[in-house]
Amino acid sequence: VTGFSVHLLVLASLTAAPLLSQVPLAVVWGVFLFLGAKVLTGNQFVDRTKALLVDTNRLDPADSVERSILELGRRPVLRFTFVQVACLTLLWLLKLNKLTSMIFPSVIGVLLVLRATLIPRVFTPRQLLTLDTEMGN
Repeated sequence: VTGFSVHLLVLASLTAAPLLSQVPLAVVWGVFLFLGAKVLTGNQFVDRTKALLVDTNRLDPADSVERSILELGRRPVLRFTFVQVACLTLLWLLKLNKLTSMIFPSVIGVLLVLRATLIPRVFTPRQLLTLDTEMGN
């Protein structure tokens, strides 16, 4: 399916707008809840957070996220996850405040600089290779 045909289908769906007003709001919320839960499956951050709560003896070495805990130990994985939580919290707080929400896209750029410069000083290359996606050259 081409991008043009997708856009045509979206345009055609506008004709169904009166029908969509008949759908109960609880159904719409349910669809969004389902989609949100579906997006979280396979997310490294969520999988790593769940794996950190499991006893080391029960981790599966075949799973890449759980294997990272077995290879590196809990402390570096916990530290890396904490850095991610801190960045996510910063973004969330900036978004909540109307005065700072305008600089939200700029902060995403700052996070890229942070990842490229500061994070390699805190973690070894082996830890970053195991925990994070590869940086482009």
